[in-house]
Amino acid sequence: MEMPCKSDEAKRQMVREIHAYYHDKVKPLVDMDRFRCMYRSEDAINWYTSSCFIYNIINKALRTEDTRVSYTFRYFIIDLCNFLKEQAIITRAQFDKPCRVYRGIKLDREEIEQLSVGTLIATNGFWSTSRDLNDALVQR
Repeated sequence: MEMPCKSDEAKRQMVREIHAYYHDKVKPLVDMDRFRCMYRSEDAINWYTSSCFIYNIINKALRTEDTRVSYTFRYFIIDLCNFLKEQAIITRAQFDKPCRVYRGIKLDREEIEQLSVGTLIATNGFWSTSRDLNDALVQR
């Protein structure tokens, strides 16, 4: 049985998954109830950047390539991707050349040695970045 990505049932699946994941933590469950009642597609980025209950579980699913959880969160991930696509179009229109962004992250020596300058780095998740180097360094 195929299930639409933006159905009420897809949202209920996501809510059930979050309740199971955070079953013993009050704040995420309170936030989840607020999300369940108030969420709108155009608010996806605000929920993602301000509420760790969504950020943590989605990034964990993407980092570990957990397809079951990723599928369960399709309701939200689609909205977030659509927002990011729209922002990419707006950003490209504002800049006539690529703009530089920064990401503060701690890496082990082994991880650093595996990187090469000028090569593409592929990720399996969403990265928060800043155009300000100092902001990125604080976020580490």
